[in-house]
Amino acid sequence: MNFDRRRLLHFGVSSVAIATPLAGWAQSQLARPARVAAIQYEPKPGDVAENLRRAERLVREAIDKKAQWIVLPEFFPTGTGFHPSLYSAYQPVDGLATQFLKQLAQDNRVYLCGSFMATSGGDAYNTQVLVTPDGSVLTHDKDFPTMAFESSYYAGGEDAAYVGLLTSAGARAEGNPIASRAGSSAAGAFAHDGLGIGTALCWEIVRFRTATRLAGNIDVLLTSSGWWTADPDGDWPGLSREQARAGWSEHQTLIDAAPRSMARMLGVPVVHANFTGPNVGYTSAAFDRAAPGRYLGSSQIVDAQGNVIARLATQQGVLVADVLLGRQKALDPIGSDLWLPEVTDSMRRRWASTGVVGRNHYLRTTRTKLKG
Repeated sequence: MNFDRRRLLHFGVSSVAIATPLAGWAQSQLARPARVAAIQYEPKPGDVAENLRRAERLVREAIDKKAQWIVLPEFFPTGTGFHPSLYSAYQPVDGLATQFLKQLAQDNRVYLCGSFMATSGGDAYNTQVLVTPDGSVLTHDKDFPTMAFESSYYAGGEDAAYVGLLTSAGARAEGNPIASRAGSSAAGAFAHDGLGIGTALCWEIVRFRTATRLAGNIDVLLTSSGWWTADPDGDWPGLSREQARAGWSEHQTLIDAAPRSMARMLGVPVVHANFTGPNVGYTSAAFDRAAPGRYLGSSQIVDAQGNVIARLATQQGVLVADVLLGRQKALDPIGSDLWLPEVTDSMRRRWASTGVVGRNHYLRTTRTKLKG
């Protein structure tokens, strides 16, 4: 790996400049041209060193193409899914993954972001870290985990709201809500260098709730996903090929539509990065039944009107495009429901029923190990 590990050892906690989350930012900005990039690659489950090598190569390619804003996938150092290696891949918020982002961003004067499973105060969160060209570090924890393959590993950044929604959906959640991490912006909105910057992770962009908390406050939205589902050509236990293909189509429709919907509701460009390739894992945290998954790809760069400027299907690579940063008139209203209409009833039920199973596992098993 090319980034300087010896230099990272000198980056103490004090060297991570934490920027203040956005509060009351509503000033309209003149359109500002910028070159943005989304990184899409195939992760190796739980192999932090290898995934950072893959990420660095593509980040440097984006820099060579003059990108000023670069977005990595969600869980960029590890991949995601039910895989035992992920339990050995947690990092502190200011650990190796953040220092990796910080060094590349500062050395090359770019904005660079991605997420990883970060530990803090005896809990773990899915933390999206954005590093600015001057080395400021902005953090947002994903509000709610997506289904059991995430809720088994980390707590929601807004766990009290998550428990309330699970309960209202008829799922029985154990334990008291987990406190939010100090220093995380629940809104995921920040002010830097005269711009409002929005951040969001994966299924946050299929909830009207996310658009509501960002509306009027941002000039660009940076979104990272580790979005996968059952391999439509594989043999997932308990699913027929027809069911797997129907599920794939359902998720593909959602991931294709969500960045465009967010852009039209917020009136800002959206940069969305996702993984591609196989997702090697199991059906549950028991790791007793292998199940083939596949990442959906579909990284996109979308303008403020919701037009797709550039998209990667399932190939690995760097997606680069020029956009205008700045708020424009929103073309679509923000709905009052929790979910975008493309989220089907069956997906909502799975989100609640499997999510509560994972959260209970987190409380009983994962959290105990983290605190031990």
